[in-house]
Amino acid sequence: MRPAPDYLRTVFNRLERFIEDRWEVPVHIQDVPNPFTGDLDGEQIMVDYDLEIEDAVFILIHLFGHNRAVEPVGGAPCDRVPATGDVDR
Repeated sequence: MRPAPDYLRTVFNRLERFIEDRWEVPVHIQDVPNPFTGDLDGEQIMVDYDLEIEDAVFILIHLFGHNRAVEPVGGAPCDRVPATGDVDR
């Protein structure tokens, strides 16, 4: 069963505010040139205004995960991740 659109709008709004407040990365809902549905430039995240809310939530999370303007969200900083040959087995 899919989440209700009203619930997803609440999720999107909370994520948008959290990203802007915590990481100071502006999120803009705007026209994004085809064939893209979102974009980022290291300073801002742009989500196409013509998306279904389910797609908009995905694009926001996906692009935030690619944004190098923020510190790593879910793990060790990139310079602290061991190289493949350095892993003890």
